[in-house]
Amino acid sequence: MGTARFVHEVFGFILIAVLILRFYWFFAGNRWAHWRAWIPLRREQWGSIYSMLLYYTYRRREPEPEVGHNSLAAATYMVIMFLLAVECITGLFLYSVVRGSHSLTLLVGWIPRIVDIQYVRAIHYFIMFLIMAFVIHHVYSAMLVSKEQKNGLMESIFTGWKFLPRRLVEEEEATAARESTKPSSTRKRRP
Repeated sequence: MGTARFVHEVFGFILIAVLILRFYWFFAGNRWAHWRAWIPLRREQWGSIYSMLLYYTYRRREPEPEVGHNSLAAATYMVIMFLLAVECITGLFLYSVVRGSHSLTLLVGWIPRIVDIQYVRAIHYFIMFLIMAFVIHHVYSAMLVSKEQKNGLMESIFTGWKFLPRRLVEEEEATAARESTKPSSTRKRRP
């Protein structure tokens, strides 16, 4: 069990590093990786969520093609990232308790004042099941949408190529052109 615990802790710290990197990428990434693409703030994003809900409830025959993640998937990923963050925080707390270490007190020392350790352990344990259920659903949904759209969605993970309708490509190019001509708030404007 010592080896299993060590492996668990190593992968826990890897997960923390990956979440920190993803959080950075929310601000530094391209427009499909940016936080605005993942949190439904615009009317089009809510329309995409509705369209995908219709598809998943068998009230729409085919999913609407999109360049990046559809808005339902993106919003779901935000929930999953929140759960992963809670998993990391509870894991760090449990790690500090087992080690008897006070080095993590500033980061997770506030938890025992709010929640009993047994509840922290239960939260850590049940989030694991939510994440495992999400992984199963995610693989199924990705394979289903890839098969339905025949656009190389799953294959693009390995090849980098995704096939989109010409209309969608033209819309994306027009959006990219509009964004490149917008004056940046960081650039100084000439009088």
